[in-house]
This record gives sequence, C-alpha cells and structure tokens, in this order.
Amino acid sequence: MTNRLPAIHIKPGPSRQQVIWHRSLYLMTFLAIISASIGLIVKILLLIVLLLTKLPVYGKFTPEQVIKAVIKGNGWSKIVLADGTKRTARLRTDSLVTPWLILLRFDVRGRWRHPVMVLFQDTLPPTEMRSLRIFLKHGSFTREEPVV
Repeated sequence: MTNRLPAIHIKPGPSRQQVIWHRSLYLMTFLAIISASIGLIVKILLLIVLLLTKLPVYGKFTPEQVIKAVIKGNGWSKIVLADGTKRTARLRTDSLVTPWLILLRFDVRGRWRHPVMVLFQDTLPPTEMRSLRIFLKHGSFTREEPVV
C-alpha cells in the first residue's frame, strides 16, 4: 500500500484581501514619502518612482504570476502563467505557508526567474485552503524527475 498524496488542482479566484493589502501598502508608501523629512527634489523623485510601478513596463521586472496549477504529490506541477503559457515546474521547498497567506514558488527548468502564486485566505474555499496546507506540510518533495 502506497501513501501517495493525490494531485491538487489550484485555480484561485479574485481576492478582496489582496486588493486591500496592495492598496494599503501603496498608500502607506505614499504617506511615508510625503511625511519624510527630506528635500523636496528627493520627495518628487521618490513619488515618480512610486508612480512608475503602476506602469505595465514594471511587470517585466516582477516575478511571473501563476494563475493555475496542478501539483502532484512529489512536487512536480503543471502551471499556467498569466500570459497563457503552460509549463512543467517544480514546487520549491521555500514556499511560504501561513494561516492567512500562501506563496507558492516554482522552479522552471532553464529559467532563472521563479514564477509565483499568491493565495490569500479568501482566494480559495476554506476546505481547499486547508487541504493545500496539509498537502504542503506532508508532501514528499523529492528531486526525482517528472514522469511523462
């Protein structure tokens, strides 16, 4: 009898918590720049840099977003990136798992950038979030190659 975990399918929905966190961090950064005791020119430069992060070009410098994933018990995954490309990837062991946030990081062969899937508490139904946490805690993520 084998103790294999079944593959887990993740397709996150929209997250209200993620929008709130993103906007709050952006607002706090803006207020910190405005209230800082630095020169006016430096403040203006920092505000310009902050505004530049909203441009689509900035996306070239951020990790690729994973919008869908099927993770097998050994850690190998089929992922779909935000641009629609499908890849076979390896779930990294340094992925972050907390009660309110899960950051899944993947290794894609031949690429130095690590695609990321951000899962807030309200992204998946509670039962799926719980089973994902159990899966990540008890999965045996070995270095074996994927079976095609």
